[in-house]
Amino acid sequence: MISPSVGQMCEKDTKRNHERTSDKCVARENNSTSHDMCGKEITKVDNIVSRLNPEEQESLARSSYRYLKCPVPSERDIFVRKAVRRCLEAKKGNVGKAFSSIQKLIKFREDTKVSNMITSFDDSSNEYSNDTARILKEHISTKKFYVQGFDKEGRSTLYFIPRNVVDHDLGSAIYSIERAIACSRSSDETVNCVVDFSDFPLSNSPSLEIGKQFLSTLRTIYVGHIHRIFLVNVPLSFSILWNVFSPFVGRETRDKITILKNNTGDKEKEILHFYDAEELPSWCVNVGKKNRSFDVDEYLLLLPFDVAFDSD
Repeated sequence: MISPSVGQMCEKDTKRNHERTSDKCVARENNSTSHDMCGKEITKVDNIVSRLNPEEQESLARSSYRYLKCPVPSERDIFVRKAVRRCLEAKKGNVGKAFSSIQKLIKFREDTKVSNMITSFDDSSNEYSNDTARILKEHISTKKFYVQGFDKEGRSTLYFIPRNVVDHDLGSAIYSIERAIACSRSSDETVNCVVDFSDFPLSNSPSLEIGKQFLSTLRTIYVGHIHRIFLVNVPLSFSILWNVFSPFVGRETRDKITILKNNTGDKEKEILHFYDAEELPSWCVNVGKKNRSFDVDEYLLLLPFDVAFDSD
């Protein structure tokens, strides 16, 4: 069998992206109450795009892993506008706030070298040969972050296991959020996060500064990407941690959080509303069937960035 060329794969990805974008635009137009409303939305998008120089537009387009891997210049505008629409929707159509959010996004990705981070394992033979790969492997091998399973709408699931944290860092969190977004199969490209607080000692809590930095990044950089956050197996002592960090959780993010104490019945009823049992591990719900042991080398070196661990 002859493997498809990079150009062929890019062409297929571009066609798929056209279809996804077209479907979203049709749905958005169908949901509009009038032609004027649709016109205003387009004008806002054009307004923001026109204020971005070519370098900024390219950087914004590369926030999509699909464009980053297959950067076809003629398709750049599709990815730029998609990112702008997401920010506009998250900011309730406020052009000023959306433009400010986009500027922060572009600067953040450049300052933290996100593109280098998420492509650091692309060479499957590198065996962690670069510094970024080695650092990420060190953190992710503790199994504190990994992407596995999908909800009923195709949203990928990012698992965070605080008890497995050895050192609190922002890099592995960014890598993992980016990977979850790249893996998402849902039309809105949002993701879910499940945080397992079982056996979590308060002594393992992040410093106030690290916690604030992470929550700020989640609120400002990944605006519009988070669908639901499930905090499961939450102990009574969690209230202490929540009282410290909840003031730094944005109101919209807070509305997406479901806190589930160690009550199996309530937990399973809530989560299984969104998931099939085949897409969850048994530690999360008793009927969960996705229980393959996490293999960090397979996850980082063998699987493409946009493929979740143990995917079908």
